[in-house]
Amino acid sequence: RIGKIPTPHSFAVNVSDIDNDTLFRLDESFHRVRTIVLPIIREPKTLVPLTDYVDAREECAHPKDRFTDEFPYIEIGSIDKDYGFIRGAQHIPVNEAPSRARMTLRAGDVVLSSVRPFLGQCAIVGSEWDNAVGTTGFLVLATRKNIDGQFINWLLRSEYCKWKMIMWCSGSTYPALVPTDLDRITVPKLSPREMAQFVAAMRPEWDTIEALRLHLEKVSGEASTFIETELQRGLKV
Repeated sequence: RIGKIPTPHSFAVNVSDIDNDTLFRLDESFHRVRTIVLPIIREPKTLVPLTDYVDAREECAHPKDRFTDEFPYIEIGSIDKDYGFIRGAQHIPVNEAPSRARMTLRAGDVVLSSVRPFLGQCAIVGSEWDNAVGTTGFLVLATRKNIDGQFINWLLRSEYCKWKMIMWCSGSTYPALVPTDLDRITVPKLSPREMAQFVAAMRPEWDTIEALRLHLEKVSGEASTFIETELQRGLKV
C-alpha cells in the first residue's frame, strides 16, 4: 500500500539505469519509486501507456458561454476520495464564476486532481453532472471505445497507480501531472473481456455505494430544509 512500503532515507541510483527518457528527472521521488518501490510490488510483464485507455480532454469555456443564470461547479473538494464519486456541486451565479471554473464535463468522463493525484481524488462523472463545469485543477479523461469508466476510476485509485503517479509528478511544493505525463504512466494491459469481468465483479459494491450516496443526499437535503424552516419560524416569533 502507498506509504506502507518501507524505503530508506538514502539510496543509490545506478547510472546505467538512467536512459534518455529519464535523464531529465533529478527528483528523489522519481528514483525512489523506480529503484525501490516498483521491484517490490512486482510489475506485470505486459504494460501499456495509460493513454491506451483514455484521452485527456481539454474542452474549456467560460460558464457565461453555456449558462444564463447559475451553473453547477465541481471542484477537487467535491470528490469523495474514499469511494470515488462526486459528492455534489456548488451552484454559482455566472457573474461570480471563479477563474478556474472552465472545464466542460461529460457523463462518463473520469476526473482526476492534477495536483497530488496520488491522494486518490478521482471520480467518474455521472449523468446528473453531464455538462457541468469543472475546475482547471482536474485532468478530464475521456475513455476510449469499449473502456468502462468505472474500471478507469478504480485503476487510478489503486495503490499501484498511485505509486506510478508519484513517480511522474513534477514539482516539490505542489507535485502535479500534466496531460503529456499520461503517456509515461504505464499500467497493466487487460483485454476488454478481462475489464468486463472485473467491472461485473465490482458492480454490486459500486451500486451499494451509489445507493448510499443518494440516500445521504436525500437526508442532507431534508435536514437543510428543516433547519431553514425552523429558522424562518423563529424569526417570525
